[in-house]
This record gives sequence, C-alpha cells and structure tokens, in this order.
Amino acid sequence: VIATNNSTNLIYTGTGDTTNRPIQVGGVGSAATTTSIANNGTGALIFTATAFNTPVGITGGSAPRVLGLSGSGGNSTTPNEIRGVIADNTLNGATAPANQISLNKGGLGAWKLFSTNTYTGTTTIGAGTLILGANNILPDTTAVSIGAATLDADTRTDTAGTLNITAAATIRLGTGAALAFADSSAITWAGTLTLTGTFVSGSSLKFGNSATALTATQLGKISATGFTGFSLNSSGYLIANTAPTFTTWQTANSSAGAFTADHDNDGVLNGIEYFLGGSTNTTGQTVLPSITNNAGTLSITWTKSATYPGTYGTDFWVETTDTLTGTWTTETLGGNVTQTGNNITYTFPTATRRFAWLKVVGP
Repeated sequence: VIATNNSTNLIYTGTGDTTNRPIQVGGVGSAATTTSIANNGTGALIFTATAFNTPVGITGGSAPRVLGLSGSGGNSTTPNEIRGVIADNTLNGATAPANQISLNKGGLGAWKLFSTNTYTGTTTIGAGTLILGANNILPDTTAVSIGAATLDADTRTDTAGTLNITAAATIRLGTGAALAFADSSAITWAGTLTLTGTFVSGSSLKFGNSATALTATQLGKISATGFTGFSLNSSGYLIANTAPTFTTWQTANSSAGAFTADHDNDGVLNGIEYFLGGSTNTTGQTVLPSITNNAGTLSITWTKSATYPGTYGTDFWVETTDTLTGTWTTETLGGNVTQTGNNITYTFPTATRRFAWLKVVGP
C-alpha cells in the first residue's frame, strides 16, 4: 500500500526486479495524494499483477489521486513494465472526482504499459518515455499532455482524449501505428511536436472528425523529417506536405541526368538549377547571380527556391580557391558565408583574388 492518506514515494535502486504484488493508490481520506514509483536502479522494474492497483473506497473529499511513474532506470529497449490494468478507485461516500486516478510520467527513464487501462483522469508525460505495449492502452477519454518527453506508440493503435503539447514533445510511430485524439483546437500548445519513426500521411494521426480539429497555429508546431507542413483532411487525419527532392525536379524537367549533368545545355548544372528552381521546370536558359560591389566590398548571392529543402553544409555549400588549381575550400556558414532566409551570400575577402562557386549535392 502506497500513499494511504499522504503522498508517498516508492524508490527502487536495485539491479532489476519483478513483482506480482498490486499497488494501492491513495486511501479513504480526503487528501489529494500522489503515489510515485521511481526506478533509479540499473535494471527494469516489472509489475505483473493483473490489476496493477487495488481499488480503495474513497469516503471523503473530492480530490483525485495521481499515480506517478518516474526515475532514471529503464530505457526504450529494456523499459520498466506495468502489465496489469490501472483503474480508478471506487466512490464510497465521497464527492466525484475523488475516485479518479491520473497518470503522470516523469523522470528520464522509460515505462511500458500492456493492458487496457480504465482510469478516468488525465495522462501527463512530462519527461522520459511512455511506451504503448499493446493496442488500446490509453483510456478513450483521457486528456493527454506531453512535455519535453516522448509518447512511443510502437506499432500500436489507440484512441484518447484531447492532446496538449507543453514543451519540445515527441511522438514516435512504429510501422502501422495509429493514434486518434479528440478535437484539440481549443487547447493552446505552448510547445512543439516532432514526429519520428514511420509517419504515414492520412493514417498515422487523427484529431477529431474534421479539418478544424487543430488550429493553423497548432499545425505549424508539428514537424517531421521529409515534410514541409501539415494540415487535417475533412475526417481529421493529419496530412503532410512532402518536401520536394531532386527526383521531383528530374520529373518536372523530364531529365534523368545527375546533379553534375546539364540537361538543357545552358551551361548550368542540374544541381544548381534544382537549387534555384526547386521543384519547378527550369528547362531553358537559367540566369545566374552576378557580383555585387558595395563600396568596395564584393559579394555574390544565390537565392534558393522556397521549395528547395536542402541544408547548408550537408546538401549544398560554397567552395572557393585562389588559383583554380588543386583543392577547393569549403566555406563555413557564419564566416564569409551568411544565410538570410533563402539568400546565400558569399563575401569576398579584400585585396585577395578569389574564385567561388556553389556546389549542390542533395537532397
């Protein structure tokens, strides 16, 4: 029994253990108690009881109880486990919502849930990782809040209440994973949401049942590698705008040529045309930038297309040489190279003859 009438912590510091003993969250009194289980050991802590917590009849007060899962022990590969059902207490003479239990995931460790839980309070993931170990783990109406933490859906499907994002949050989606949240447009997201794993546009995430179940501001706070923006379709599914690639440019220009080829023989390499034109058709003469003289300071600016998704230093960069022979030097962003929005500017050093070019290799 933990936290019969006062908030209590159970702190584990061992090398890993398994128990079939249930936990009691709160007692019959009126206090708003928190039961916290923290694994600060070096191995996973596993609870195997079919009913994780033994319901207690609440006889006084109206304050709900909180179950906290925390600690630094457990990781995504070997997480702590709760295999039984997390349920509410019973209401026996007290005033609702005294019987409610809310789940609060804290600490840097990972906890994995395996049963169809029935608690009716909220689900807060404030730190570390909460992993869904089966389908339908989260109660269908529980309001979910994610802070600087990860909700790992693994390969599962689940339905929950509203979603709030309070910090730099992450939702990881394994193959086939699908999460459906209630309309969350009335909630102000203070943080950002990054999607990792295998996000599938139009099926992985759903909000309510309409295109207005998230606001434009909320949609602007969602990001995922390979996508440039998000919207909801008329059924509430999250739809991603795919970032164009060199293959997109090749299709638009009916060209199979590589970055270093010149598909239209205008003297401008395909990679440069892709950089300047993004996903559009750039067949024909491509206009290149010229040197600008500002009171004796020489510079050149390449303006990349708004649909070109590359990153300086990875997909494109400026190279220079003083002799046109030997190795060209890659210029560091923040030195003689600056990036302002879509403008990439190289400023030539004074009193030095130098040649510069833009090199594009991806994505």
